[in-house]
Order: sequence, then C-alpha cells, then structure tokens
Amino acid sequence: MSHTLKLSVQSKVIFITKITERNIQYPCGHLFGLIAAVLADNEALKASQLTTSDSSLTSFQHEDTTTLFEETTDLEERAGIPLTPDVMISNFIKSLIATIKNKVKAWYWFWTQQIAEDIYKRLQLDDKLENILVNPKFYAWVTYVDMLNKKNPNNKVSIVQLLTNTYGDLAVAKEIQRAVFDTKWKMAVRLLIEQRRNWIAAGKSADDIFTMLELDKLGSDIFVNLELITWYNYVVVTKRKGASTEIASVLLKHYSDTTLSKMFKEAKPIIRLMEYTVKLETAVGKFLKAKTSLAHEHFKALDLNTKVDDLLTSPNLRTFLEYLKVLNRKMPGRPITQIEIFTYFFGDRALACMLEAAKKVKDTETIARLYQAAQFNQWLRDGRTRQEIWKMFKLEKATLTTNPDAEIWRGYNSYCQLHYKS
Repeated sequence: MSHTLKLSVQSKVIFITKITERNIQYPCGHLFGLIAAVLADNEALKASQLTTSDSSLTSFQHEDTTTLFEETTDLEERAGIPLTPDVMISNFIKSLIATIKNKVKAWYWFWTQQIAEDIYKRLQLDDKLENILVNPKFYAWVTYVDMLNKKNPNNKVSIVQLLTNTYGDLAVAKEIQRAVFDTKWKMAVRLLIEQRRNWIAAGKSADDIFTMLELDKLGSDIFVNLELITWYNYVVVTKRKGASTEIASVLLKHYSDTTLSKMFKEAKPIIRLMEYTVKLETAVGKFLKAKTSLAHEHFKALDLNTKVDDLLTSPNLRTFLEYLKVLNRKMPGRPITQIEIFTYFFGDRALACMLEAAKKVKDTETIARLYQAAQFNQWLRDGRTRQEIWKMFKLEKATLTTNPDAEIWRGYNSYCQLHYKS
C-alpha cells in the first residue's frame, strides 16, 4: 500500500509541476506573473509590465526538466524504514509546496530576464556558506540556474564556480563533502560531481587538489578529515588504473615513508574513513615494494649479484648507480641506498669482509672506505649494537689480535663513539 501511495505522490508532483509550467504560455500568464511576483521577493510592481508576448518566453521551447526542490524527506526514509501514510502525505505536501514556490520564483526571474549572479546576491547566498544546502532560497536559485542553462547550453552558469568564487575551493569542498553524509546528499552529490569536473577542466593534478584541501598539513589527522574522500575519489576518477601509484606518489611527496608508516600504525580513523585508510596504506606499501623490486631486477640484469668480490671493479656498477639515481628521483619516498641493495644480495657479513679487504687495494681503497662508512651508518640506523656485530663475526677475545674480521668490529666501534659519544 505504501508503495502505491508513493507512486501516486510522485505522479501528482509531476502533473502539477507540468501544469504550472505550461500555464505561463497562455493568456493566464499575466495573472501568473502577479502571483509569481508576490512570491518572488516582493517584486509585484515589476509584474505589471509583463505581457504574454514577451520574446524571452515565446522563444523558449520548454522541455521536461528535473525539478530541484528542497529535500524534506525524513531521515527514516533514507534509512529504509517504512513511513506511515500520514508522514508520507505530510512529506508530499511539504515537497509540493517547496517545488511550486521554487518553480514560481524561478519562472518569474526567467520571465523578467534576471541575471543569475544578481539573484544569487539578492538572496544573500553569498553571505554564509554553512548549511547552504538546507536553505530554501538556494534551491529556488538552483532551479532558475537550471532553466537558464537549458536555454543557453553554450553559456552555462556554474553553481559550484560561483560558490567557489565567493567562499574558496577548500570551504566549498568541506561543505559539500559534509553534506554528502547528511540529509541533503542528493544535491551534495550533484555539486560534488560538478566541482570535480571543474577541477578536471582546469587541469588540476592529484597533488594540486591534495595541497588545496590542505591534506599535506594534517599529519595523522588526515584520517579524520572527510576531504580525504574528496581527494581519493578525484584521483580514482582521473587516473583510473594508475590511481594506486598516483595516490602513493602524492602521499610520499609530502610525508616520508617512515612518517607514513607511523601514521598508519597510529591511525584512528573515523568510521567513514576506515576503508580509505586501508586503501591508502595498501597503495603506499605496493608502491614502495615495486620501487625496491625495480632496483633489484636492474641489479640482477646487470649481472652484479653473482660475486661480491667483483662488485667494486665491475664496469656495470656505474650504470646501476645512474639507474638508481633516476629511480629515486622519479619515484618519491625515502631513496633506496646502494648499501641496501648490496646487503640484500650479499648479506652484512660478506659485504663487510669484502669492503675491509678492498680498503687494502689501491684501486678500490677510496670507494671501499666510502661504502664501509655507509654500511656502518646503516647499522646505526637499524639499531645494530656493537655486541651484535661482535657476535655476527664470531669474535673471541683470545684471537682478537689475529682475526682479520676484528678490524671491522674496531672500525664500527670507533664509528659509534664518533657519532654517539659512547
């Protein structure tokens, strides 16, 4: 029964709307003009000058349009909870009144050839952005803008652009995204799509939108900020298959991978952002893994992974270093170091022994010392203690003076004392 009543209500709205629109084209239009003037901000005096031969009306061939009126449906209806007939009738009456008022005002403005920007200011829509989507005047104005755009498809008025010119991109994006989850979600989604199209037309990059929404300044608070959804969806729409890489690139441009790792670990996203937090973490993880994999594959392709003792004298080492430099420049995030790659293929101990031996060869002494310092620095960053290095080389006090590996431990011991004064 409730379904039948709903259909009946919708049919009545469509029927009355069409009758209201078409009556303007007939002799009773003058009377309609007087009524419209009363409803349209007390402009009754202007109505006396209206005639049914107005060129703006006779030249306009009206087609059925979607009426944008103030959403008055109860939250229960959105949640799928059945409404009683009394509530449905009440909602129908409210919606019908809002629809008629909006249409009457819009047609009066259209009849008198008002400028959309002037109406926007006259209705004081440029005075306050907050809760603008629950302002009945806004819906009347939107209805009028739609009529103008229908007549002038090559010179359309952008609702979002006018709001943006008044309040700025960030404020408008915040209000729209907030409204998407509110009772005005239908209009909010429409504005969200229009805003996105405007950004695309302006050539805005994913990074441009990220900084415009000030997501680069939020740190961990990014996971409680609804603008993250706006940015994420913009990247998905504009980049499609490459969205994951683009998302990671932008995040790593503004936050180091260490910072991001900490942010993801400590993240306490609001319910609506839980899904997006996981998607962002996954994108960054895949990106960093892919970056490292590229370095590993290139190292192997140059046949540098076969023998550690030949590493420093291989002519392909310089080629790899140039590739690694380009890779780090093109793919943001913490740069992959040469020592990381060497350690991955040869291990800490074998690499350390090779470098210690290379220090004693004239042709490789300088570069071996540089790489040994880099290895010691890597151990320090990883929190490797001197005791751990002692155990790694299986040193004993009895043979400390005769074991060649002891030189490596002594070198690391001195490096630690120099950098940590301990």
